[in-house]
Amino acid sequence: MKILKKYIHFIKESISREDFDTVGEYIEKLAEGDEDARIFIGEYLKEYNPTVRIANAVNLLSKREQEEIIDKILKNKKNIEPEDATVMVNTDLSLLESESSLGGKNLFKCFLKIITALGQKSIKSNIEAKPQDYFIYYLTDWINSEDLKSVMSRYDFFEEFLITLNIESNVRLYYGIKDNLFFEYGLNIDGQNIPSGEFKINKSTFSYLTSLTSPSSSNLKFFLSNLDFEKIKLMDKIKVEIGNFNPGYHEKKSFEVQDNEILTFGFYGIGKWDNGKMDPAEIENIKNNFRNYLMKYKWSDYIKINFKTEQFWLYLKIKVK
Repeated sequence: MKILKKYIHFIKESISREDFDTVGEYIEKLAEGDEDARIFIGEYLKEYNPTVRIANAVNLLSKREQEEIIDKILKNKKNIEPEDATVMVNTDLSLLESESSLGGKNLFKCFLKIITALGQKSIKSNIEAKPQDYFIYYLTDWINSEDLKSVMSRYDFFEEFLITLNIESNVRLYYGIKDNLFFEYGLNIDGQNIPSGEFKINKSTFSYLTSLTSPSSSNLKFFLSNLDFEKIKLMDKIKVEIGNFNPGYHEKKSFEVQDNEILTFGFYGIGKWDNGKMDPAEIENIKNNFRNYLMKYKWSDYIKINFKTEQFWLYLKIKVK
């Protein structure tokens, strides 16, 4: 049997403050399954010991701080759905069947806290390990699996995520911007990315990323500092479409964003080389083929192109004007 209820009424009827012996227990209940609520609580529990129950830690706060936490959580819950919205309450408890198993942008803040707690706040862009379908990719150093489990278990979502994995060796944490502007974060195990969260980058989430305050986001924020949403959208589009350009036989290729704005495509082992120099006629042929390839794209009028050869690499550098 399914019953339609207004969302706000559902919240009020489900959790009553009078049902709990302490304010801490009430807040702990409000925070169940609500990562935003846990973030609010974490702002007040600066030195929180994960072995201590949330209720007990919150009970040590001042009455003013407790009321501020409650106010933030309830206001946030009310904003999840409009007041006149309805939700389906199903007596067979299948309410959560359609929810995504991946976290979103709010959980990314918790992910950054995990990186910081593990002493990896200097996480940097990693060109060598970056998969081909990434615009930019950040990777931590190796982390002891037991240390990872200890820190990640502070958050219900990530604790459940770890349960699905069998981690016995050292791992790395990653995050980055994928082709078509999807932001992804998770664990890198034996060279394979295991995503724990993702979200689409639009104007709103671009602003969200540039406003992050975590020290573990500083290099990402620096990368984004010279860009705006429209520019990174165009750069990503160029990256994807030039990725389909084949200049001829080559052993491997690379991509990176240099100086936060120059798209650099590398092709190793292409063409004829003599004494460390590529045949000029072959370079000119590739240039002409590339110009013809660009003619079908409107954005070709808004870029500057440069070719460079070095140590059997041919680099194609593109800068948006």
